[in-house]
Order: sequence, then C-alpha cells, then structure tokens
Amino acid sequence: MEKIGEVPASFALGRQSALTEAYGLYRMIHAECTVGELRELIAVPPHIERVLRAYAKAHIEDAHWIEACLKFRKAVAEEFERLLCAGAEGIDLPEVDDGELDPAEQGSAAA
Repeated sequence: MEKIGEVPASFALGRQSALTEAYGLYRMIHAECTVGELRELIAVPPHIERVLRAYAKAHIEDAHWIEACLKFRKAVAEEFERLLCAGAEGIDLPEVDDGELDPAEQGSAAA
C-alpha cells in the first residue's frame, strides 16, 4: 500500500480536485470560519485514521478507497496551506467535470 506522503498536485477523488476543494474552503475564511476551524474540517483526526487503516488491513477489498480518501484529505490540506501562504488571487482552478458518476460515486448515490 502506498504511503500518504507523496500526493501529486493534480490528485483528485472522483470529479473534485483537491485544489478546488481547498479553494472553496479558503473562501470561507473570515466570513464563516477561522483558519483553525477550516484546518479541523480538512484533517482526519489521528485516532480516526488509525481505525480506518486497521479496518483497511482487515478488509483488503476496501483498502484502496480508504487510502484514496486519506490521500485526498492530505492533498486538500496541502493545497489549503499553499493558498494561505500565496493567497488565492489569480489562481487558475481546474475545471470540474460534471459528466457521469465514477463507479465509487454510483455506489454511494444508490445508497
């Protein structure tokens, strides 16, 4: 299983890119939330991550999706911090594909 540390800038889960999500949260600073509150929303608490990883180890069929979600949260956190440091003025956000649902989204939409 790949470690969370190396996350490409273009990493996306489904149709949502990490940068797009980070930018949406960044726009909420001051108006609705503090930076600290937004960091808490983005982060996966360590005890939850440990439980998810233990579950993934016991249920290998779910391991890929759990790892992908953890990587995505890490990528969002990195993009959010980058936006905080650089500011979001003039940032070129990737287009979000409004096409068909991917297989993971189809499963959750049916539930």
